[in-house]
Amino acid sequence: MENSYPNMDGLTDEALLGLIARADDDALAVLYDRYGKLAYSLAYRVLGNVHDSEDVVQEAFLNVWRMAATFAERRGTARTWLLAVVHHRSVDMARRRRGQSPRELPLE
Repeated sequence: MENSYPNMDGLTDEALLGLIARADDDALAVLYDRYGKLAYSLAYRVLGNVHDSEDVVQEAFLNVWRMAATFAERRGTARTWLLAVVHHRSVDMARRRRGQSPRELPLE
């Protein structure tokens, strides 16, 4: 598959997040091209459901769009941040499916 954004190929994930924070939708598309499949794979491993996994990935990338300006490089990589968003949303959805709120789960 040919990249529709060749001028962004050389940018780091962190640079893409900086552009996304300035509402650059092309940068979001490039980040999605890089990590969409990995994000889906992670969500599917947690949820085991195609529809829920697709929803989680969509929500996660919307969150990236809205919260890109909050990313702090000193706390980790953009990849780690994105996958943490996917993981947390996946776990939240799994809990909702079971009818449990996060506060009802044992701390063990």
